[in-house]
Amino acid sequence: MNVFNSLAPIFLIIGLGALLSRIGCLTPPLVAGANAFAYWIALPALLFRETATAQVNLAGHWDAFAVLLGGMLVCVAAGYLAASSACRGRMPARWSRRRFAAIWLTSAWRS
Repeated sequence: MNVFNSLAPIFLIIGLGALLSRIGCLTPPLVAGANAFAYWIALPALLFRETATAQVNLAGHWDAFAVLLGGMLVCVAAGYLAASSACRGRMPARWSRRRFAAIWLTSAWRS
């Protein structure tokens, strides 16, 4: 019953959207505007508010912090090594391997 109570609102909203779209209340320009608002304004505001009001207590959790820091350093090193091996001799003069590693790391982080 707990799973049903968690999933029922999601399926009801999906069904309501399909119904409103079918009867013509949700036009494509309206949906595009609502999606843009949700993605560019509402979601960043929600994330900022939740991050600003989060209660963070790292006391006694230094082992988890060390694991996260170690993982980040491994990713940076992997990006640097990948940039070094992938672009050896083919990189423009104004680029550095560190800059390419940072670009590779952020693009890998997003995907």
